[in-house]
Amino acid sequence: MAWLKVDQTLRDHHKICDAADALQVDPAHMTGMMILFWLWAIDNAPSGQLGKVSAAAIARGAQYKGDPAEFVEVLKNQHLLDVSEDGVLTIHDWEERAGQLIDRRQKDAARKAAERAAKKAEASEGRPPDVREKSAARVEKSRVEQSRVDIPPSEEEEAAPDPAEIPTPFEKIRLLWNEICVSYSKAQGVNGKRKISLEARWRERPDLDWWTKYFTRIEASGFLKGKNPRKWRANFDWVLNAANMDKILEGNYDEEGGGQHEPDTDRRDPQTYARGFKE
Repeated sequence: MAWLKVDQTLRDHHKICDAADALQVDPAHMTGMMILFWLWAIDNAPSGQLGKVSAAAIARGAQYKGDPAEFVEVLKNQHLLDVSEDGVLTIHDWEERAGQLIDRRQKDAARKAAERAAKKAEASEGRPPDVREKSAARVEKSRVEQSRVDIPPSEEEEAAPDPAEIPTPFEKIRLLWNEICVSYSKAQGVNGKRKISLEARWRERPDLDWWTKYFTRIEASGFLKGKNPRKWRANFDWVLNAANMDKILEGNYDEEGGGQHEPDTDRRDPQTYARGFKE
């Protein structure tokens, strides 16, 4: 994908307006034709020089339906096209408008040419292009391994899977919630933001036994079930929020703690609920 520089002054630029008047089209139409022409030039005249490009091709690139010769003449008169001393047409300010694109393409071409030359040189030595890199990597790895003191892993370390490699059991956690937290609304599915939150929490605690204890603690909290001044009740999404999970684990809503912490669920009058609550 190529990007073209188009600034906000283009729509009201005197060259565009004068060219529109000369061709008897709206300035907006003229602006669109110029942008189409520049986009066409990215692939068909990337240097900005139009050399042997015909007037018909230029008009077709801009999708102008009138006389191609008239169209090119108007662009020349308004200095939207420059004419060199030897009569070669060049797109005005093309270096400024597409210079970054041209530089990037030239660098990419040079890089690819260098890569091809390197592969060709390696192949001429009778070795596949990537053998040298792989061989060097193996030597370095061997050197590092030899410098370490080998400590055999324990049975627990060998058996313990990497949490990042354990797929998130979305459905199992949803069913655990529905089976344990019977005082709350049931979770009907795991999609969208809920899926993202659950996956993030699972990466932190990849253990279904932990989730069983977590949901059991929530079910035991009268405060979270609605025994609070606002009759507010938690739900599956609320307990998956990282900040809310920390509050639950810290015991803010446990029965023995009195459920004294007011959950941040919506706007409320602080003076109304400040009395009798610990923040």
